[in-house]
Amino acid sequence: MNDIPAAGGGSAQPPLFDYQSPTKPSPLDVTVEGAEVSRGKLRITVTNTTSTTHTCDTLTFALAVGGGAAAFTAAHKAADIQITHPSGWALETVSGRTGVFEASPNDEAAADVPRNTPLEFVLSNIAVNTAPGTAELVVTEKTIQGGTRVGETKLYCPKATGGLRLADFRPTLQVIPAGDKAELTWKFTPVEGAKVDLHYFDAAEGKEKKVSVSGDRNHQVRLYEDTSFMLHAYVGPEAAPTVSYQLYTFVTVSLPYLRTKDLTVVGAASLLGRARPHTTRPRLTPEPSVTTVNLSASYTAETDGLLTGSVRTFFEGTNAQLAVTVKPPNATGTEHTAYVYCADDVDSRVYAPGPNLAMPVPKGSTVDVDWKLVRSAEFDDAQHAGTHLFATTMEWHPWGTGKLVPMTTV
Repeated sequence: MNDIPAAGGGSAQPPLFDYQSPTKPSPLDVTVEGAEVSRGKLRITVTNTTSTTHTCDTLTFALAVGGGAAAFTAAHKAADIQITHPSGWALETVSGRTGVFEASPNDEAAADVPRNTPLEFVLSNIAVNTAPGTAELVVTEKTIQGGTRVGETKLYCPKATGGLRLADFRPTLQVIPAGDKAELTWKFTPVEGAKVDLHYFDAAEGKEKKVSVSGDRNHQVRLYEDTSFMLHAYVGPEAAPTVSYQLYTFVTVSLPYLRTKDLTVVGAASLLGRARPHTTRPRLTPEPSVTTVNLSASYTAETDGLLTGSVRTFFEGTNAQLAVTVKPPNATGTEHTAYVYCADDVDSRVYAPGPNLAMPVPKGSTVDVDWKLVRSAEFDDAQHAGTHLFATTMEWHPWGTGKLVPMTTV
C-alpha cells in the first residue's frame, strides 16, 4: 500500500502561530521486524508569538501514514493513537481521513488565542513504522480576521533505529573572553552507520567549518566572536540521509574582535584599551517554589547585551513558560518576542539543561519578561518535601558597561 502523505492545502498562507513538535523519545524509535511494536508520543505546542490576540476557528494536524520513511505509522495502526487536548478545546479524528485530527475551541473565550500562551495537544501511543527517516506533520490553521484566513506549515520528526540518541548539546561556559577556547559537550548513543558532524563559522579562518566528531563527546574551538554551532547526526549519505537530526547551541564572546574587510584611517588614530565589563548580575528569576508562580517584570537596558534564559520541569502535571519581549528605542514596530516552554518530566536529571532562549538587546530597549510556572496536578507535598517542581535561569551578558534597570515588577 502506498503511503498517505500528510495532507497539505496548496493555496494556504504562512501560519500566524508558531508550532513545535517534540517527540518522546527523540528521535522516535522505529519498530524492528519481529519485535514488539515501538510506540512514541508527539507533543504539538501552538503559540501565538504575534503582538496581538487572534481568533482561531480550527487547527488540523495531519500525520503522514504508511510504511515509508516520511510516515509516522501504518495506516491500519492510526486508530491506536490516543489524543489529549488543553482545557476549552476539543480534539477529534477526522472521519474518512486516516491520521488526521482536528482541534476546535469549545466557546468564543477559548477561540481567542492570546500572545505567548501556548496550547498543547498530545498524540500518544503512536505505533511507529519500521522505516527510519523523517516523518511529516502538516498543520493547518483557520483564523478569523474579518474573513477566514488559512495558514499552513509542515513539521518534521526524525525516526531512527532504536537506540540512536543525540542530546544535551551545550557549552561548558556560555560566555568566554575573546581568544579563549570554548568547550562543547554532548551525549551520543550511536547505531550502526551513524555519523556526527559539528558545523560552525571559524572567524580565524574566515569560513564555514565542518568537523567530524562521530567518536567524540566534546570539542574545543578558539573563538573571537559570538558563534553558533550545529551538531548533525545522520545515517546514510550526508546529502540524502535516511535519518537526520540536528541540535543547536551558541557561545557568546565578551568584547569580541573587530572584523572588517576594508578599514581606512584619515588623520590621527588611537588604539583604545578595552572597556571594563560591568559585573552586575541582577536577579531575574522567580524564587524557588512548589506552587504556581506568575511573575512579570520590565527593565531598561543601559547598554547593548544578550539576555539568556531557560526553564525546566520535573514532574507530570507541571509546565513552565518564559517569554521575553524586546522593544528597541525609537523603532516603532520592531519589537520582537522569544519564548521557551517545558512540560512534565522531560528529564529526570536535576542538573540537565532545559529549553533555552537568547535575546540580543540594543541599548535603551525596554525588556518585558513573563514567567508562568504552573502546577496543574495534585502532589503529595510530604513526598516531594525539599523538591522543587521547576528550575529557572536568566542571565544578563552586557557587551558594554551597563545593567538591566528594573522599571516595574509584579
